[in-house]
Amino acid sequence: HTWARVDPQGAGIVLREELGLMGLSSRVLDEVMNVMNIDGAADLSYAEFCAQQLGLEQRRVELYLYDLSRRVAQYVSPLLVGHHEEGIWHSGVVVFGREYFYHGTICESEPGKTEFGAPTKVIQLGFTLRTEEELDRLLHGLDPTFQPHLYDALRHNCNDLSDAIAE
Repeated sequence: HTWARVDPQGAGIVLREELGLMGLSSRVLDEVMNVMNIDGAADLSYAEFCAQQLGLEQRRVELYLYDLSRRVAQYVSPLLVGHHEEGIWHSGVVVFGREYFYHGTICESEPGKTEFGAPTKVIQLGFTLRTEEELDRLLHGLDPTFQPHLYDALRHNCNDLSDAIAE
């Protein structure tokens, strides 16, 4: 009912000034904008507002991509596979200030400081409201399926772990 007052058209997005009409103290308003609006926009979505009111915190999720061919694939792929490939990719997911990837087992590292060097590309996947504890439980559950004897360069690799984490 309060949100409907500042968003009468039901757009689901309001500006900071409109949130002030909800009667929030400037401290709460600053907290809402700082915690939930991590992309720095001047507006806030209804989902961001509700998550903050429930005590949930948004965390950025990124996909780090490493070209294992060091850009050679883009030149030789037409000859080898008949079409252009930009790279031969290793991937890792960065969340909660750590990078997670599959390299025989599930590994964890400081972002961009793995044996693969600096990432070739960084893709912003979005944000998560999950906690580190939930991620730990997910990784623990995935651990039996990401063991050295199950690795397959084409069918079960780092990209599959990145997919599972990012879901």
